[in-house]
Amino acid sequence: MANKHRGEVDVIIGGKTHAIAFTLDALGRVAGVLGCETMVDVEARLQTFRVADFAPVMIAMLEGNGHQVDAADIGRMNPRAYVDAMIALWAARPAVEEGSAGGAPTARPPKRVA
Repeated sequence: MANKHRGEVDVIIGGKTHAIAFTLDALGRVAGVLGCETMVDVEARLQTFRVADFAPVMIAMLEGNGHQVDAADIGRMNPRAYVDAMIALWAARPAVEEGSAGGAPTARPPKRVA
C-alpha cells in the first residue's frame, strides 16, 4: 500500500498493486529513458510527455522502486489508471528550480490532486 507521506502512489499492473514514487533510482532511470541529463531536463520533458513514453517511464518507475513487472502487463495497463498514477506522482514530486544546485530538488509540500 502506498505511503502518501512519502509521495508514493499505488498502480495496479497484472492484477498486482505496486507502490511507486520518484525515488533517486527511479528518477535516474526515468532520466535515462527520456534522454535527460539534469533534473531540470526531466521536469521539462515530463511536461511534454508523449504517448510513446508511457511504457518506458512506467517500467523505469517500477524498477526504480524495486518492482519487476512484465512489459506486456504494462502494455495492457488501463490508460486512465496510468494517467491517474502519473498525475498523482507529478503532484507529489520534489520541486526543481532552474539554477538550483545542479538541478537538485528543492523541498516544498506536495500539491493535492482533486
